[in-house]
Amino acid sequence: MKGQIHTIESMRYDITRQLSQPGEVLQQHVVHVATKNGMRGEVHAAVYFRFDDAGLITRIEEYANFIPAGQDS
Repeated sequence: MKGQIHTIESMRYDITRQLSQPGEVLQQHVVHVATKNGMRGEVHAAVYFRFDDAGLITRIEEYANFIPAGQDS
């Protein structure tokens, strides 16, 4: 997104779910995006982190899907 930040008019980040237990965390969220040229949509995303006993990250998984406004999710 760093390369596209100059095109963004507004962005809102909504966390829809967070789950954690010792050694792992899962978060689902939706980023609502509006660009300066009028494009609107949502990025549905999830991230998962696993940690070792020292608290260091041992695994990261990410998922993201852009859905333009007006299309069913």
